[in-house]
Amino acid sequence: MYLLHAPSVVNSRILKLEWVPDERVQKYAILSHRWRTEQGQEVTYTDSQVYPWRWRHKVWMKKLGAAKLSLASKQACTDGLDYIWIDTCCIDKSSSQELQESLESMYNWYQGAEVCYVYLSDVPRRNLEDSRWFKRGWTLQELIAPRHSIFFDSTWKRLATKASLAKIISNITGVNAGFSVSSMLASFPNTAKA
Repeated sequence: MYLLHAPSVVNSRILKLEWVPDERVQKYAILSHRWRTEQGQEVTYTDSQVYPWRWRHKVWMKKLGAAKLSLASKQACTDGLDYIWIDTCCIDKSSSQELQESLESMYNWYQGAEVCYVYLSDVPRRNLEDSRWFKRGWTLQELIAPRHSIFFDSTWKRLATKASLAKIISNITGVNAGFSVSSMLASFPNTAKA
């Protein structure tokens, strides 16, 4: 998996991607967010191959998704983590094999993260309950898989943790507040787990 080296973003204004085989992955944060609706406004893996990933690069600075990467990287550093995984830039979508492998691994990557930062780009303009993040297809695995999640509003102000929002999230999604995949699997006979 590709991981973004967070201190490089914060200290040097360089976005440095590092390939780390799954078996060698250490502690990392992961970002859950909605992609921008404006075409070409997310920073992608392809951008890292075409342009030097320096903050002062005009193409890079003009992308509206750049601030999200910077703020998530800064939060990872604040939390003592050197790496963060962000789907927009950590998946080479030009490689159908890598894209397929990433899609198949994503649940495990969210589950293996030390913390998941949930960026609600439309809050506080909307109530938490009305956030488009809860209506996104991938949200369910990004909500259930991480052991620990922290929700942030559009200004990157910390709102709450997943645990403290359990009842509200349950009301929004219809998913039982105590639901976890591991507890669901525990209810199946042993032969189903094999």
